[in-house]
Amino acid sequence: MLRMMGNYQALVTFATILMETRQRHCWVLGCETYVWHRLSSQYAITNFVKFVIKLDYFGLSEFRDVIQSRIAQIGLHITDNQDDDAEKLAFEQLTKQLHQATGGHSKLACVLIFHALIQDDNHPLTIAPLCLPDLTSLKQCSDDDLFSLAELYVHGGLRIFQHAEIFACSIEQSALKLEYLCRQGLIKAHYSKQDFAQHYYVITPTLTRLIASHLVNHNKLYL
Repeated sequence: MLRMMGNYQALVTFATILMETRQRHCWVLGCETYVWHRLSSQYAITNFVKFVIKLDYFGLSEFRDVIQSRIAQIGLHITDNQDDDAEKLAFEQLTKQLHQATGGHSKLACVLIFHALIQDDNHPLTIAPLCLPDLTSLKQCSDDDLFSLAELYVHGGLRIFQHAEIFACSIEQSALKLEYLCRQGLIKAHYSKQDFAQHYYVITPTLTRLIASHLVNHNKLYL
């Protein structure tokens, strides 16, 4: 609803709600770093916020603890033998590989582990070599594609008609662009049965961190 009002009116409405209810409620607003930067630079949202707390993605040691807690209960064996030292070393190598591939995104790491799990006769579960995310389609995106991904990222998702308004193009052109990105696996679609212009697209959740980093590196998102 706020998005349909337009950016400025949405901010005024939201800020008014915050100010009028601040005596009764503690409001907590959470968003990605790049989204916060956009809100700060364009709308000075920091004027309405008393405390700003920055939470980074997991560092390697924290990431290791998260992954270890996730797999501790499933009987996963990383090595083929029962050597504890070898198992520990293999786990360290696995977490380093996962951290590098995911940027500290624990949910994506769990998805990668899940797809690598296999069963054999010797162990309840073992793990095959990881199949890392295929970002070929992202690397082949044109500037127009990347700008579309950037707008999807900073807004948390867009409907077709909203994308058309932002890029000053037709509904049909926006539909083709968003569906193309969807077919590449970069965004997810939530289709409307009533009106195709209301189809809603968001960046694939497990790829959020990787796509954001790619956009920053290609000057489509700014810190």
